Amino acid sequence: MRSQAEKQALCRQIAAEGMVLLENRGILPMSLKGRKIALWGSGARQTVPGGTGSGEVNALRYVCVEEGLKNAGAEITTGGWLDRYDERVQQALDDWYHRLIRKHGERAAAHSWAMYSCPIPAAVPVLPEDQKAAEGLTAVYVIGRTSGEGYDRRNAPGDYQLEEAEIEAIRQVCEICPHVIVVLNVGGVIDTGFLRNQPGIDAVLLMGQAGQDAGDALADVLTGAVTPCGHLSATWANRYEDYPNASRFSNLSGDTDDEYYTEGIFVGYRWFDSFGIRPAYPFGYGLSYASFEMEATDCQADADRIRIRVHVRNTSKAFAGKAVAQLYLSAPDGSIEKPFQELKAFAKSGLIAPGGAETVTLTFHTEALASFDDRRHAWVAEKGDYILRLGQNAMDTREILVLRLTHECADQPLRAILPLDTEMEMLSPEKGKAVSVPDALPVVELQDIHFAGVQGAPALRDARADGLTAEEMASLCVGVSKDQNSATSFFGAASKSCPGAAGETTLALQEKHGIERMILADGPAGLRLCPFYMTDRENRVVWEAAPMGRKFARWYPEKPRPEADGLTLHEQSCTAIPVATVLAQTWDPALIALAGDLVAEEMETLGVELWLAPGMNIHRNPLCGRNFEYYSEDPLLSGLCAAAMTEGVQKHPGAAVTIKHFACNNLEDNRQFNNSHVSERALREIYLKGFEIAVRMAHPHALMTSYNLLNGVHTANSVDLLTHVLREEWGFDGLVMTDWSTTRPRGNEGRYGCSDPALCIHAGNDLIMPGTAQDIRGILDGLGSRVSAEELKACAERILAVMRRLHVE
Repeated sequence: MRSQAEKQALCRQIAAEGMVLLENRGILPMSLKGRKIALWGSGARQTVPGGTGSGEVNALRYVCVEEGLKNAGAEITTGGWLDRYDERVQQALDDWYHRLIRKHGERAAAHSWAMYSCPIPAAVPVLPEDQKAAEGLTAVYVIGRTSGEGYDRRNAPGDYQLEEAEIEAIRQVCEICPHVIVVLNVGGVIDTGFLRNQPGIDAVLLMGQAGQDAGDALADVLTGAVTPCGHLSATWANRYEDYPNASRFSNLSGDTDDEYYTEGIFVGYRWFDSFGIRPAYPFGYGLSYASFEMEATDCQADADRIRIRVHVRNTSKAFAGKAVAQLYLSAPDGSIEKPFQELKAFAKSGLIAPGGAETVTLTFHTEALASFDDRRHAWVAEKGDYILRLGQNAMDTREILVLRLTHECADQPLRAILPLDTEMEMLSPEKGKAVSVPDALPVVELQDIHFAGVQGAPALRDARADGLTAEEMASLCVGVSKDQNSATSFFGAASKSCPGAAGETTLALQEKHGIERMILADGPAGLRLCPFYMTDRENRVVWEAAPMGRKFARWYPEKPRPEADGLTLHEQSCTAIPVATVLAQTWDPALIALAGDLVAEEMETLGVELWLAPGMNIHRNPLCGRNFEYYSEDPLLSGLCAAAMTEGVQKHPGAAVTIKHFACNNLEDNRQFNNSHVSERALREIYLKGFEIAVRMAHPHALMTSYNLLNGVHTANSVDLLTHVLREEWGFDGLVMTDWSTTRPRGNEGRYGCSDPALCIHAGNDLIMPGTAQDIRGILDGLGSRVSAEELKACAERILAVMRRLHVE
């Protein structure tokens, strides 16, 4: 078990390695010891550690930017400005709360659905004052942004765009101070046009939302204690309008009932590269204090794998650093339309001393040459030349090798899944942009490639549901929730036995059948539990604070007096690791696995079996309110990050992950009832591929379906998704659960309504969370019509099988 100091050190390392240096005009690194710093901006003292909603963590301590700079020896000269901004933040929070009460009534404080639909606005920064305290000093200006579950971001000032007050403040800072460093304390992409063009800005550093030790990690990067080695996991456009379907995403279309994925496979850098749109900062981009040269030295290829050895040399004279070698592939033109290039492998070096070198190996399976042909419903590698490109980002690649496939290779046709429920005109790049093959490139011929193929549905081992009645099996397949209308209940905190946990399975079968409960806690930036709770003499929880952050505790509901008869006050805290996007920006699966190991240690201590993480939906559009919880726009990077996190958690026998949200949960506005219209090819190559990688590589014990419909069918009710793809094709052998209250009508179901509890069981969605008596009744009422007894038994047995793995049965 790690000590608190060891946890902090690991979080600090991960945060530092996930920060991305976007601009540096020679000012960094710089010493902070004894240096006077003029510090401004919304994220300076009110540093955002992570997003809102299920991703919040009640950590014992958070190191803000101001504290981190002070810890590194800096003297902050603008304390008066920071104090005044604190007052604005508190006023904005109070105003928000009172608006919530006026709109939803007094009970809104306990009804957290209302909080999701009414996000807290950021306080507008005040303009710099006390100029004498800053004249001649180096300035650090921290732009803070938050977003969260239940609502999408806006292409508006204060969110994707800079506030006019921020722009004017930075202009003034550039006039006052000879050197200005802008730090982006954001969970996703923002418009950087002004920052790239404003004279006087010497550096721009993407800090991200870096968890509990963010301030110390930032100081490490600014001073050079850590040489920047983070690389972007998403493309940052020159302007929002450069993204595909920018005007039609989510609420911008005027219709949040339907979302049309007309860009198909052209997501992220695939779009920018293939359509010839130059971004501000490309996928995979990141500056360093060191400089590196990379050379491919050896290639080994057979029908199963491609292995490329790359010699990485640090060409700088003063800075040690880590490099990320990225391998992309350009497929030949043929009958299947293809993007310009796709990431196929990457490797991060160790710390290379100035003038030193290291050899890394880039490996991928030959089946990665194939594209999905949705006319044949098969993976097909067309005959021709496949160009491998090596670089340090998507716009810095050079050709190193040609793989020449001598004839077409195709896998066995798959079952057609999730047919489009509407006609869509797909966006397509101009034809005639065939990739030419340089004459001097070495050529490796491939006669054949190997496909992993269909795994087949796993057999249930030692199934033990034979002794359960239909009613008992139905209760096992439905979580046990507190009354979510009570004054002490919060959405996403439905556990009776673990305060603040998201939910649990039934304990009603313990006495008769010896079946214990499983406790489920939210994530994915650490365990989301409440900071305080009280128990009575029988150790029953009689009060708990909000799990949504310590700042809300004064509003939820009135705490009993600790001196009341027989009551005991308890405090609990968890480690807040960096958000998923920062984790992905490390490009270091081994480091991500250590984060998973840390979380699993706390799961064991606090009695949590299933962590509702990692989130791994694709960054389809930068305005998705929950992108901070997800890794990347690229399915390979997403899948490898999720696999690493899974392995880190599940090496602990009593802990497991729940990969989510399966699938196409790529927006938040009306997420419960939105219908995503997606082609089968885009599903298989982009939106399902990361899940497939995680399932095949790391074997997660659980998976969560998404709220949305997919081509007209709720994902929790989709036989295609959960049985034909997940289990029969990929061999998934864990349990599947719903997202919270997807079967529960709320009176605002829009065009498509809720998912059906009986159809959940029919599809192979084993566990309905957080669970109600109506869900049990819905399953039993559907027996013989919408769901069979055999399907109900299979769901119960899969839950029991995971319980046995976790030793809770």
